[in-house]
Amino acid sequence: MGASGGRGGEAARRFVGPFRCVSSCGPSLDAALTLLARRAAQGSTTKTYLLPDPRHALPPPLSYPYPTPPPTRPSSTAPFLPRTSPFAALPSAPSDTSSSTLRLTIRDGTLLEASTGHRTWGSASILAHLLAASPSRFFPALSASTSSPSSPLRVLELGSGTGLVGLTAAAVLSRLGVGARRGAEVVLSDGGDEPQAVLDNLRENVAANEGAIGGGVSVRVGRLDWRDYVPLLEEGSSAPDAEERFDVLLGTDLVYERGQATLLHAAAAGLLRFPSSASTSSTSRPTF
Repeated sequence: MGASGGRGGEAARRFVGPFRCVSSCGPSLDAALTLLARRAAQGSTTKTYLLPDPRHALPPPLSYPYPTPPPTRPSSTAPFLPRTSPFAALPSAPSDTSSSTLRLTIRDGTLLEASTGHRTWGSASILAHLLAASPSRFFPALSASTSSPSSPLRVLELGSGTGLVGLTAAAVLSRLGVGARRGAEVVLSDGGDEPQAVLDNLRENVAANEGAIGGGVSVRVGRLDWRDYVPLLEEGSSAPDAEERFDVLLGTDLVYERGQATLLHAAAAGLLRFPSSASTSSTSRPTF
């Protein structure tokens, strides 16, 4: 649409893009824009997630329940076993909200915050539920026979966004007593667009859930740019040091472009702790 003269043209000259004033807009508009950017802005939401008690977790499945059809078979005719769906055995939402239910409070960003990291996407809710319902599927060390592991369990969530998955992991490890037995550290990371705003919201969500996490489980927030690990992968470097790597990497909805998969590969290769050649126990294997 072309610019018009008169009052409409004057309005067009005063604004370049939505909500951005070029000249003096007056105190009333400035105040309105300030209010829009605050926590109470339209689109900012705070949700409470009620997750299963990990102390009554389900056993891990013996095998993947969906059969793989031959390559020539159309996908529409692939057999489906509804009774063996990985979600079919998950406990339904509790009829009451007793203290045994794992509660997490998560704030999503406002409509003015365009980064994907300001939203809790559907796959994060699903993975959080699975982490609480069957933690041994994601933390093999929980079933380890050794009573005194040599080092604390280190968990990293990649592309944390609002932090639901990482906070669920921390709360699960805390409630299962992993922190008290061996210690555990959970790091929530992000480094996409608007990283500082995303990280600030992450810190708020961590603070809001301090009551659900404790007992030797520490949680911290940090910026992580996957691009930093591409040169290390190309050069075959082993940095960072083994003690700085993580036993478990978690993440949901991490990539939506082909090039991002390469960056994710580089970050996982540089951050995941691999067992030594002398270690053959399945519980010492890294999880991604």
